[in-house]
Amino acid sequence: MRAGACAIDDLAATLGALPERAAIARVRAGCVRGPQVEAAVREAVRDVLGLETAFARSQAVAAGVRNGYAEPQRLGVDRWLAMLAGFAEIGGAVCVLDCGSAITADLVDAGGAHRGGYIAPGLTMMRASLLTATDRVRFEAAAAATGAAPGRDTAEAVGGGTLLAAAGFLRAARERFAQACPGAVVLLTGGDASTIAACLDFPASIRPQLVLDGLSLALP
Repeated sequence: MRAGACAIDDLAATLGALPERAAIARVRAGCVRGPQVEAAVREAVRDVLGLETAFARSQAVAAGVRNGYAEPQRLGVDRWLAMLAGFAEIGGAVCVLDCGSAITADLVDAGGAHRGGYIAPGLTMMRASLLTATDRVRFEAAAAATGAAPGRDTAEAVGGGTLLAAAGFLRAARERFAQACPGAVVLLTGGDASTIAACLDFPASIRPQLVLDGLSLALP
């Protein structure tokens, strides 16, 4: 599997540069950004590859997992896909922690029932809120991505503080989940997974492509 990233405005050029693009027979996607971004993806894929894009949607039931939302379509498709892939891999109770733009925690029990979850701001969002909602907390956002040691300047203090906040949120969510499913395996995914994993005090296996792995289950 080839992995990579690009901005939505660069998608057409990125697709056009793929050496294996002539062999691509199908395009599957999951989108949490709304109809405008979906339309942009559809257009780029159609123009460059001559294919239609199939978008995954959160469903009531798929791949042995039963959606816990009363309105299944309102569950973020990224969370849904990660749960499908996590449950398929573990074959039993799984706690999926996704560390992206938002940090989410979801529990699927041994029978495939989604027992609910939690959502909190991601590291970038937390740090941005300090810049926009305060007058005196000023720092270079790029410099905040440090470890969790006590900071000796504002950037380090914000970096460590937001990391501890994220780790504390995930620890609390995992403890709550353990009350319902004591043996649930913890899987960690998302762009900040490795950064946050260093601050966790419980075992978690990192699965960088968990959301993408769920596409083949949602759209077999």
